[in-house]
Amino acid sequence: MQDYYGISRTSFAYTTIADVMLRYFVTFNYTTPVFLLDQSADFFQQMGILIETTLKDNDDEVPYRPSNYYQFSSSTIDRQAMAKMLRSTTEFSRVVVICSTSDTVRKVMIVAGQLGMAAGDYVFLAVDLYQSNVWGEFTWRRGTKDDEAAKAAFPALLLLSLQVSVVDQSEAFWREVIKLSRNRYNYTFSAVEQNIVDPIVVHFYETILLYAQVITAMDAAEKNYLSGRKFTDTVANFSFVSPITGIVAFNKNSDRLLDYTIRQYNAESQAHEVIMAVPATSKGVTLLGNIRWFGAKAFPANAPFCGFKNENPACRPQPLRLTSWQMAAAVIIPIVVAITLAVFLRPRLKRLLYGDLHNFWWRIYENDVTVILGGLRAATSKSLKSTLNGSIHTVNRLQSSADRPHNYSTFDAGSIFSVSSSGKTIQSKTKKAKQ
Repeated sequence: MQDYYGISRTSFAYTTIADVMLRYFVTFNYTTPVFLLDQSADFFQQMGILIETTLKDNDDEVPYRPSNYYQFSSSTIDRQAMAKMLRSTTEFSRVVVICSTSDTVRKVMIVAGQLGMAAGDYVFLAVDLYQSNVWGEFTWRRGTKDDEAAKAAFPALLLLSLQVSVVDQSEAFWREVIKLSRNRYNYTFSAVEQNIVDPIVVHFYETILLYAQVITAMDAAEKNYLSGRKFTDTVANFSFVSPITGIVAFNKNSDRLLDYTIRQYNAESQAHEVIMAVPATSKGVTLLGNIRWFGAKAFPANAPFCGFKNENPACRPQPLRLTSWQMAAAVIIPIVVAITLAVFLRPRLKRLLYGDLHNFWWRIYENDVTVILGGLRAATSKSLKSTLNGSIHTVNRLQSSADRPHNYSTFDAGSIFSVSSSGKTIQSKTKKAKQ
């Protein structure tokens, strides 16, 4: 303010609008708001510059990020480009401030609805100071095919407005303004304008009253009212009573203190209604009743639970951690299963592996045979010799492989011999083979 020490703002100012936004962000802990700044509308272009400057000066309350400011031209942007712009905002923000006219705001809301951004997870904020042809009427009704889409998206839109107190004095003043404009300047207000008291006209009239009040006060205090600096210093924290709006007060920067409101769309009345008051003398936001936001009792959080990029550790896959009981079970259960399988499957495997030998159970392997002749025990060998009735008999091996069964057939007819195998002894008597 040191650069413009000689200025006193007697009506609303961009800086006060930015201050109201800042209070809303701080109250609901929104740290990453996004601003869509329309460069085609002079009023909102200048507003965007002052908003960015104000928030930069209050970086300690809402961190300043140049990347959060999107400049676009409503006269050239199409829906595809608008959708791309809105998608990019979802990567780091849940609050979108649209600095543009009512027609452009309506288009943005329609695209937001098509992207699924108008279902309660995101908050959209626009500036509708009062009803004026400068920025148009903020309504979803246009008599076009997009009306239903706009109607569905409008509940996600909040409107920042001046709190205009319409009293009998202001209405009488406005009727006199309309009459003088027609008679003296041949200017006729439109039907809409005739029913609305324009705050700018009222504030201009009160500026003249302010000048008269300050001159009177300075003259009484014997101050030099011809000095612009001293005049501005006197306006700082000055107040007087207006016959139209009541008390008019200024802050330490010689800017007029004005009350603002934040309005939300009511589906039943199909209009925006005041849900929050932003008094000029307070640093916060005053709730008027309970917040109803798409079935919830609060506005959406500053960020999703998992974060915009899933950076919350609670949402990441966690490594499996076993308790001592689970670890013990993990060791014991496989062992028990292995033993059980071994007990029940071993006989089946044995029969499967040796099933081809089952039909030859009666055969005796050479290394399992002991031949007893005449009370003598002799071990089998490749050439087994034994004495029977004074003669030598030889057990001839029929097959050369040591692991194949053998037959012994060289004993004389009538000879008696014993064969011992696996602890059992069998006596046999040879017979003469038939011719």
